[in-house]
Amino acid sequence: MPLTNGCSHRTAETFTSTAYDSLPASRIFQGKGAFQGNMADTCWVFRQHLPAGYYYISCWMYANQDLGMCQEMKIVENRRTDGTEIHFQHEGVRFYLRSIVNGWGLYDIPFQVYDGDAQVSIFLQKPNADQVFYLDELLIKPADFPMYARRPGWIIRNNFWYRE
Repeated sequence: MPLTNGCSHRTAETFTSTAYDSLPASRIFQGKGAFQGNMADTCWVFRQHLPAGYYYISCWMYANQDLGMCQEMKIVENRRTDGTEIHFQHEGVRFYLRSIVNGWGLYDIPFQVYDGDAQVSIFLQKPNADQVFYLDELLIKPADFPMYARRPGWIIRNNFWYRE
C-alpha cells in the first residue's frame, strides 16, 4: 500500500508503508489500529516483488513488556519464475533499536535484494515464545531514499515521528 502525502527530493522510488489502522488492537503507536500477533507464530508483514538494491525495513513494536524486544525477523528472497531461494537473512530486531517512545521501539533493519526479478517475503517469528506482540507503522524504503510524510499534527522522516 503506497504511502499518501509522502515526498522526497528525488523522483518516486519503490517504498511501502502500512499503518494497520483497520486492525483493532489493545496497544496502538499511531493512528486507529496496530497489528497484533503471537511471537511463536509466523507473522507475515510483507510478500511482494522488490527491485534489486539496498533497503531498510522500519517498524514500531511495543517493547514495554516481557520479551518485548526479542522478536526475530526473517527476510527471504525467492526467484519469481521457479521459487528458488536466492537469499535468507535472520535478524534479532533488538540489535536494530533506534528509539523508544512511550514504550514503543523503532527498529530499522537493513537488507539487500540481489535479484531484480525476486519476490521478497518478510515475517516475524520467535519460536517457543508464546506471547502477544504489537507492530505499527511499517515502512520499507530504499536505503538511500529519504522519505518524508505529513499526517495530521505530525511530520515523519524515515519513520521517526515529530510533532508539528
